[in-house]
Amino acid sequence: MTRITAPGEEGFTLIEVLAAIAIIAFGVLAFAANTVSLTQGNYISSNYTIALNLAQKKMEEFKAVTPPLGSCPPSSNPSQVCADTDADDNPVKINSQGTTSSPGNIFSRSWAITLQSGGVYKVDVTVSWTDYSSRSVVLTTYVPSG
Repeated sequence: MTRITAPGEEGFTLIEVLAAIAIIAFGVLAFAANTVSLTQGNYISSNYTIALNLAQKKMEEFKAVTPPLGSCPPSSNPSQVCADTDADDNPVKINSQGTTSSPGNIFSRSWAITLQSGGVYKVDVTVSWTDYSSRSVVLTTYVPSG
């Protein structure tokens, strides 16, 4: 369709401009909504990575000693679940470095060591936290009793 215009009156009509603005506005709104979910997803993924690293660090500590008991759980009750505690044996939250000394202490780490048949210890390390909901990761390994 050809439009007949007078000389010097080229350009867009008001309806064309409004339609273009509406299309751009919908695109920007969709992008903004997607950005919020991406930010939340990145935060959750970051916390999963930190939790896995904290569990792996504790797991490596247990693999370094044989048998992997240490002071907790006590040999009188080897199926007891233990956790990171303060000097008074109260459970504490830890940060991404596994310490309680700085902000960001949202992680709780616990472990259970049980003697299996054949003289093998089963070591379960659980790290839990709450960001947008309650989450946890569990690593399990088997360590020979020596």
